[in-house]
Amino acid sequence: MARVSVVTLLVGATLLVASCGGQASATQTSGPAGSAQASIQAASSLPSTSSAAAELPGIVIQATIKGVTFPSALVAIDGAVWALGHTDAKWSRIDPATDTITATVALGGSYATGGVLANKNLWALDFTDQQVVAVDPATRKVAATIPVGLDGRWLVGDNDALWAIGNDAHELLRIDPKTRAVTRLAVEPACGSTPLAAGGFVWLVSGSGHLCKLDPKTGLVVGELDGLGAAQ
Repeated sequence: MARVSVVTLLVGATLLVASCGGQASATQTSGPAGSAQASIQAASSLPSTSSAAAELPGIVIQATIKGVTFPSALVAIDGAVWALGHTDAKWSRIDPATDTITATVALGGSYATGGVLANKNLWALDFTDQQVVAVDPATRKVAATIPVGLDGRWLVGDNDALWAIGNDAHELLRIDPKTRAVTRLAVEPACGSTPLAAGGFVWLVSGSGHLCKLDPKTGLVVGELDGLGAAQ
């Protein structure tokens, strides 16, 4: 009802303005007929209230692939999609042409997280064996295992560096994906343990919404921000 009333008022206002315009432009239109014609033309320029809004296009599911236990990451490489199973610590190779799993590579433990593509390898954190594991997607075999002593939490990064951190951690681990060297950096506990590597820095956020910007070489805090809420 409110929408109809507003439109009615708009049309009425348009008719009034058009009528005044018709009287003022006597050389173009004359008398009531001219005013009515101008009013109709002005009213017809308003958007139609009966036309329904166009719906946004939806996503059409073309296939569903079963067999990945609690998938926690997806990585695309060399024409395939690799899915990391969190509760079985296993990478599964999915062929998008056939929508089937064509290979699986177990990390060794029971739980895993991460899912980072770096230096042409797939990296994940094996909770059970407390190590970071690299899988070569070309050979479909484990390429490296790096002990880190973490039984959970996060692994993030890129070709420059991998970053691993545990729950309520006091240190951040930097892993070189090429040399596989591990550097341990002390961090402020107030920064939390949810990481991101971006813009040449490492970022940590706590559950209370305290964000820290860290120097990737020293781990020192170079910027802080509060008030992000339950940021995890």
